[in-house]
Amino acid sequence: MAKKTKKAFVPAAPPPSARMTPEGRVLTVAGGVLVLFGFLALSRADASGRGLAARVCPFLILGGYALVGLGLWRRPPSPPAAR
Repeated sequence: MAKKTKKAFVPAAPPPSARMTPEGRVLTVAGGVLVLFGFLALSRADASGRGLAARVCPFLILGGYALVGLGLWRRPPSPPAAR
């Protein structure tokens, strides 16, 4: 019979929601809202691309995706060094 090896205790990683900072959550939600408004504006745009909705929707959609990315990659502040 094969010998069983003992594994070292490794603590579980925190859930993804615990790794996000509050600022990251706000940025992610704000980005999602911007993307939603961008697609709503896109649905109101005319086919020729004239009008405010057609000019604004690309900036809303891309800006929203940028905010979602910033929110996901926002790192928590590092703890101050102990003296």
